[in-house]
Amino acid sequence: MVPPVPVRRERGPAPLSAEQEQLWYFSRLAPDNPVYNEVVTVRMDGALDVPVFRRAFNELVRRHEIWRSTFPVIDGEPVQVVHEAPTYEMPLLDLSDRSSADAEREAIHTIGQVTRRPYEIDRGPMLRPCLVRIDAHHHRLYLAMHHLLLDGFTARRILLPELVAVYRAFLSGRTSPLAEPALQYADYSMRQRTWIDSPEFAARLDRCKRRLAGTPELHLPVDHSRPAEQTFSGGMVPLGLDGAVTAAMLLLSEAAHVTLFDTIAAAFAVLLHRYSAQEEIVFATAADQREHQELESMAGYCATPVVIRADLSGDPTFRELLRRLHDEVTEALDTRIPFERLLRALRVQRQPGANPVFQAFIALEPAAHASDPSWSVEQMDAVMGNELGRSKFDLHIELEEQTDGRLAGRLIYNSDLFTSGTAQRMAGHWHRLLEGLVADPDAHVSGLPLLTEAERFQHLVAWNATAAEYRRDTCLPELIREQVERTPDAVAVTAGEQSLTYRELDERANRLAHRLRGVGVDKGSRVAVCTDRSPDLVVALLAILKAGAAYVPLEPQYPVARMAYIVENCGATILLTQAHLVDRLPRLEHVRVLPMDLDRDTLAAQPRTPPTTTVSSQDLAYVLYTSGSTGKPKGVPIHHGAVVNLLTSLARTPGISANDVALALSTISFDMSLPEIWLPLISGARMVIVPREVAADGRRLGRVIDDCGVTLMHATPTSWQMLVDTGWSGSARLVAVSGGEALSQALARQLMARCFALWNGYGPTEATAYTTFARVQADEPITIGRPISNARVYILDRHAQPVPVGVPGEIHIAGEGVARGYVNAPDLTASHFLDDPFVRGARMYRTGDLGRHRADGSIEHLGRIDDQVKVRGFRVEPGEVEVALLAHPRVASAVVTARAGSDGHRSLTAYVVADGDAPPAAALRGFLSETLPEHMVPSAFVPIPALPLTASGKVDRQALPTPDGAVHVTGTAARRPQTRLEEQLVRL
Repeated sequence: MVPPVPVRRERGPAPLSAEQEQLWYFSRLAPDNPVYNEVVTVRMDGALDVPVFRRAFNELVRRHEIWRSTFPVIDGEPVQVVHEAPTYEMPLLDLSDRSSADAEREAIHTIGQVTRRPYEIDRGPMLRPCLVRIDAHHHRLYLAMHHLLLDGFTARRILLPELVAVYRAFLSGRTSPLAEPALQYADYSMRQRTWIDSPEFAARLDRCKRRLAGTPELHLPVDHSRPAEQTFSGGMVPLGLDGAVTAAMLLLSEAAHVTLFDTIAAAFAVLLHRYSAQEEIVFATAADQREHQELESMAGYCATPVVIRADLSGDPTFRELLRRLHDEVTEALDTRIPFERLLRALRVQRQPGANPVFQAFIALEPAAHASDPSWSVEQMDAVMGNELGRSKFDLHIELEEQTDGRLAGRLIYNSDLFTSGTAQRMAGHWHRLLEGLVADPDAHVSGLPLLTEAERFQHLVAWNATAAEYRRDTCLPELIREQVERTPDAVAVTAGEQSLTYRELDERANRLAHRLRGVGVDKGSRVAVCTDRSPDLVVALLAILKAGAAYVPLEPQYPVARMAYIVENCGATILLTQAHLVDRLPRLEHVRVLPMDLDRDTLAAQPRTPPTTTVSSQDLAYVLYTSGSTGKPKGVPIHHGAVVNLLTSLARTPGISANDVALALSTISFDMSLPEIWLPLISGARMVIVPREVAADGRRLGRVIDDCGVTLMHATPTSWQMLVDTGWSGSARLVAVSGGEALSQALARQLMARCFALWNGYGPTEATAYTTFARVQADEPITIGRPISNARVYILDRHAQPVPVGVPGEIHIAGEGVARGYVNAPDLTASHFLDDPFVRGARMYRTGDLGRHRADGSIEHLGRIDDQVKVRGFRVEPGEVEVALLAHPRVASAVVTARAGSDGHRSLTAYVVADGDAPPAAALRGFLSETLPEHMVPSAFVPIPALPLTASGKVDRQALPTPDGAVHVTGTAARRPQTRLEEQLVRL
């Protein structure tokens, strides 16, 4: 505790307090920034004697030296100089000839202009009073002043009660009833300097340093990138709680033996936790430094931020969190010291554009006490706050106790980071959270309500209102048979010089289906297939389906061991192939290898009509094997109904017609092959199959597109980039569909300039290839769009609760396309395929992908959850870093990995494919530093000409080169000042 403050004997210049120093330096460095220009509103109801009121106000200025002080530099140090008491004329702005609403608006606008004007803190004046008459019985004193002169305590406990007391005395002809202040602010400043040099202060500082060691940064999801320089631009949203909720919070606080502030702070921690998903939440509150009674009549700025660390690990109940936080708040207040001195001791590395140590702030101000209830005071009301438009922190909730028992206040937000819509939603979530925690304080913090009922309906129902008709009882072969009947002589498939009409394709597939039935294939069988990319491939797949079986694709380039595992795992007894591939295939007992091209006489003898089967829409169409975290591929079985729903939806959007020419370049083990092959065949379009060597050669691929007149093409961004990099000029008729990987802004711009339309699709194999679609528009953020027909997408937190708009969560998929699980993997199935908690009897799939909703219901894909790594103790999603890299105009594609060094510590490495000349590593680091915290910026950047690909066209992370030749850029290297404020700091 600061020792009692003696009255100073010398009345000359006095040092600034530690609290004032930070404000003074900022005001000198950025004199035009009004962030510390305050305005206090005194509301007076009833008749007002204006001349008497002026006398009373000037008496208060005389009483308090700080209100007639300036802050020049003397002998190289900033000081407080007290001047003789001036007389403020305080002209009256009479707006009584207007309506009350118009008068209030004009008054706010006028005082806003007054408040925004810079202060000459070395010359003054530092007070700008403005008296406004709304009508004969309503007046306002708007008192604009620099924050150097007051804090909330001064406004509520000194200004208001003293102004009422002196005005009432003067009005009745009496002298001031107030005793002279025992101490002035300069006395406090001088004594504080002595205390800062004391052992007691050193002990407090040591406790603070230990408590705040390793403090994590708060990472709230934002709408805009953080600017390089903190602008303090902001906005306000009014907050209000009815008396019942406030009373319940008081009862909860009393029952838990904590203060009302403890309860409010715990609620704030829950709000930040639910937005950030961080288990340790750091925020601050204001603590008053008036630790002695004689200071309670002293006006001035004595507030300092106090940092609070809230531990939400283990998903505690709210009541348990209250107990944890009460001890933390008590310790924080017991060890409070001027924040700037704490910063010096912690040696915090400041992040450009952000407040150091904490980015969120909560304050609870007690009700102002005055002898006349018709007078009240507000420090920056919500209307005035929006007029001034500023915020000192990323997020700031300020509450005031009202004389009627309610809590009122405002949510202040950094408008460089958040939109007004986000702030409005957050205010609603705050209110909903408080209602929920008083209703059930024993609920776990994960289960406390956050979304309003309207938001829950929007997220879970309205944005998933995708119900659409499709042939629910129809299987894929039936759709193709109907198309054969419509256009039997139209060309269905071409590959080089080979082609098949719809009739020829149907007849060949029918004969092969009969052959398969003859060797034991029946409904429910699984047939492995391994062929070259030719019309034979399509014949084989269709024949398997016509036989009532499900196809299991194998790639000729697969290792034999992988093929063997897939065939045995899925239970296939037939492996359909071509003669020249037989030697590459595994030799397995109980598995018959059937070369379709050595069996032509037998095939020719089979009927041209389809075999009779009883396959339903719930029977399997195919089983695709994807890579698994265990090192063994996992099989995903997809039923006919899911395929028919997908194709029906895609036929509507993006759309296809019989006039289209669709390119098929994906391997059949990649689920993008599903729409490539089957969508054209149910629509009467022509499919062009390209061999693998053409699909991997951008120049040859471009020639095929041009020569064949391709109008529809699905490909990964990697394949699209390969095509663009060869100088392909594009096609005005081509509808380009990108999927399988993140689509960069740079590539999207290139494709939109070359194609008729660009679509971005998303969906895992476990949900039948595509789940969402979006048409990419110029100058708009790239999203994965909204769910396709009969699909539902939920963005949920780790406790399966829907998250707010803009907040990252795990993408969960429900609806017609969801698989039933993994083949012969019950544990894996149980962990990924869950009961849908929002639709009775339905199932949903946990994708492991991060995403977030935008305000319009579209979804942003943010990378993988299971790529999560820890760097210097922080959790990092490489996908998030990749998304940030792809926003650079000269980055075409990028992959970020975490590698362990010789010391065992993991660091991030970025592999970058440039769009043109490669940007320097230092430039990339600087670019990422604008949007990502330091620990998320890679320490090494590896330029590579192209990303290595797997057989399915996705990035092969295992084939990335070691970063031996990488350019390492550390975070400690000096750089040139980038803003005017930094230039001034360097000169200092």
